[in-house]
Amino acid sequence: MNSDRRGGMIRNTTGVGAVLFLVSLIVYIRTMAPTTSFWDCGEFIACSLNLGVMHPPGAPLYLLLGRLLTMLPVLRDVGMRVNIFSALVSASSVLLTYLIIMQLIRRWRGKAETWESTFILHASGIFGALALAFSDSFWFNAVEAEVYAFSMFFAALVVWLALRWEERSEKKGSLLIIFFIFYLFGLAAGVHLLSLLAFPFVIAVAFLHDNRVVRRLLILITVQAALPIGLYIVLYQFDPGQLGYEMFEHQARASRFLKIFGLLWLLGTLAYAYIRDRQVFRVWWMIPGLVIIAYSLILVIYIRAGLSPPINMNNPSTLQGMSDYLARRQYGSESLLLTMFHRKADFWNYQVQMMFTRYFGWQFIGKGMTLDHLNRITEIISLRGLYGLPFLVGLWGAVHHFFRDWKRAISVLILFLLMGYAIVLYANQPDPQPRERDYSYVGAFFAFALWIGIGMAGIFEWISELLGNRQRLTKIVTIATGLALFIAVPLNLFAFNFHSHDRSGNYAASDLSYNILMTCEPDAILFTGGDNDTYPLWYLQEVEGIRKDVRVICLSLLNAHWYIRQLRDKEPRVPVNLRDESIDSIRPVRWRAGEVGIPVPDNVRRQAIDALKSTRGSVDESQVPDTIRFILRPTWPPENPQLLRLQDLLILRILQVNQWRRPVYFSSYAARHDQIGLDRFLRLDGLAFRLMPYEITDVDEKILRSNLLEKYRYRGLDDAGVHFPVGTISLFLNLRQAYLTLAGHYIHNDKTEQAITVLEEMDRRISEEAIPYPNEYIALGIAEFHRRVGLDGSYARRIRHVIPGKTMTAREMRELADMYARVFRDWTRAISYYSKIISEYPEDWEAVSRLATVYSMSGQYGEALRILEDWIGRHPGDARANQFLRAFKQSRSREGPQSPKPAER
Repeated sequence: MNSDRRGGMIRNTTGVGAVLFLVSLIVYIRTMAPTTSFWDCGEFIACSLNLGVMHPPGAPLYLLLGRLLTMLPVLRDVGMRVNIFSALVSASSVLLTYLIIMQLIRRWRGKAETWESTFILHASGIFGALALAFSDSFWFNAVEAEVYAFSMFFAALVVWLALRWEERSEKKGSLLIIFFIFYLFGLAAGVHLLSLLAFPFVIAVAFLHDNRVVRRLLILITVQAALPIGLYIVLYQFDPGQLGYEMFEHQARASRFLKIFGLLWLLGTLAYAYIRDRQVFRVWWMIPGLVIIAYSLILVIYIRAGLSPPINMNNPSTLQGMSDYLARRQYGSESLLLTMFHRKADFWNYQVQMMFTRYFGWQFIGKGMTLDHLNRITEIISLRGLYGLPFLVGLWGAVHHFFRDWKRAISVLILFLLMGYAIVLYANQPDPQPRERDYSYVGAFFAFALWIGIGMAGIFEWISELLGNRQRLTKIVTIATGLALFIAVPLNLFAFNFHSHDRSGNYAASDLSYNILMTCEPDAILFTGGDNDTYPLWYLQEVEGIRKDVRVICLSLLNAHWYIRQLRDKEPRVPVNLRDESIDSIRPVRWRAGEVGIPVPDNVRRQAIDALKSTRGSVDESQVPDTIRFILRPTWPPENPQLLRLQDLLILRILQVNQWRRPVYFSSYAARHDQIGLDRFLRLDGLAFRLMPYEITDVDEKILRSNLLEKYRYRGLDDAGVHFPVGTISLFLNLRQAYLTLAGHYIHNDKTEQAITVLEEMDRRISEEAIPYPNEYIALGIAEFHRRVGLDGSYARRIRHVIPGKTMTAREMRELADMYARVFRDWTRAISYYSKIISEYPEDWEAVSRLATVYSMSGQYGEALRILEDWIGRHPGDARANQFLRAFKQSRSREGPQSPKPAER
């Protein structure tokens, strides 16, 4: 190729790549979250702003870059400034994917000398890159402040550099690319360890390429690492007796052994290299040096922890603390060898099929709609939306790649397997997970997207071979096929996924958390359940400065000694009154259910009595006792509780030491068992329950009304154009429930006008078009509330706004059928649900008896008699069924024939 043509080729590649980058970036910015999102995003943004210490094992490079972004004088929302970084690195990954696909195709096609070759290269690269750009999980990571987009960028960059080195391996200075790759691995470890799984791809490329120095260098490094890591996997085990927070004593001995053995093994392998291959020996020394220099960013965590930032997870300010932090001791540790044989859930059906195959299908096959009781999509394989076309093209590409260039195909296969199925083996995820984990497998989806691009090239080559020398026809068919495939795959991916990935207008995490904080009185102590209702609160307090007087206590972290010390020492301080040695000695205790009490001081008791008198008029002073008493039950392990966790012990201690000086709240999203039996004394004030010194029989209408109608935010909840994921929609149930509780209070006290106002405000602020009902039963319940106060009680309209595809258990269907029969007298729907229960559970006598009752209530006595006699025919010795049948016949003889009442709609 002459220099002009080569220069034109480079310019074309650069121009097309720039367009791809800009298109994907514009899409990501258009659909980007306008502020913080749920889960870790709030923590990452808050830590970026104040250089805090995020959860183990940390992400110092992300932290520093995030800090720079928060300082930029653009975009009003700090959260959006950090979000945009994910969009930038994701668009860069799309560009790299385009370049990688072209590199792989050039390995067997050679440099583009003709129009056809140029078209195949660029079209295939664009095709595969956009298939990745608009795939489900990659797009999800691109529009929020998380580490996965950045980690994917490192993986793509390493793959591109490995192929770039292969192209230039015989040229002077090519070894610098290998050095740079290892430097990137050190940097990547400061973001997320996921990107390190690209290392075997580099090994495969080098091993299958004829470059002796690099091949032996990488083999040496692999051998040096393999044996110590293997011993680590065998020796490092989990201590179930300490609930994952402390390790076996033998782990310390194993650690010392591994250090000594690792050093001797390193020296031995280097001595062998010195004797056998001096050139490799001389080059080797650059690798650990570059990795250490890059990974030295981890010192940022150590330094910042010593300065006690507002968020200081694990407080890794000592060498031992830093070691525990990097080893993720907070979450426990488990030998990989053990995980291979002791799976925490069904390996094939759950861990492989549910937790990888299903996610893979979302990207390139289709995404189902049927939801289980945890709002998880149940279909492992579905053709909905994508019709399997991206998968078929990618499968064709994989086969074509092996035929054309088996060496690079093996490398891509290794990348796919390690970033997919190897993570399944390593993660060993139990069932259920608190959320979908598809974002963890984006590396595998990236690898398959390479084959999607190669699949396009394979189709073009097949067309060319089929049509032979008919160049004009070949050109027309190639362009037409490319256009059709572009519409069917990347454009269809964009259209199918756009709405579900458009987070513009979605302020759910920020506003729900704001509402929780605004529920609390000044200087309150607020107990939250876990990450999802804690991190967004940290974001509001640390980034936006909202309600910093409220001390948020994350109950899942309350099981860690370092967190207890921080609660004691950091403002606003929590009344713990324990010395360090006492905190360190706290352990879960064996416990049998028993009564415990929290004293109520006289001044607090008198204030409570006066407050009740002001709202109720007259109060029996004995209703406010001098000690509230409740049953404290063991909470751990969940399947057979025998222990009290640290969090249970600390809640009790904080309440006893606090002596009602500061108001105490529990988030409405915290699990009921986290309330340690205090539920009788918790008053619903909105999105949090306040602990009161007396049993709760009603709400405080003034406080609840003020919170719901005056203080709370509802941005986007009346806009049907804003997309809220199913998991987020379920969170709004607590908000609606607070409205219904207040409305029920007004109805009970004959305040119909106030109840109407509350229900109308609920419908206006949380519209059913924007926030559909989680299930049909909730829709019916809301319809019933409206009917009771004379508003539109039509359930037929409301059930059209139920999240589609939700599967129901037999209990849920029974409750629904009861509601249709008892409240709305819709016999047809009630009979339908009872019949469905019986068809799935033919031995369910309760469903049979209720169906017979509904048949009787609707005047269909023959049907009622038929199903009863059918049951007795199958269970002749069933005394309760025979008694039910006799009672039914007696009631029929007394009542005589009746006409069924029409259903109310």
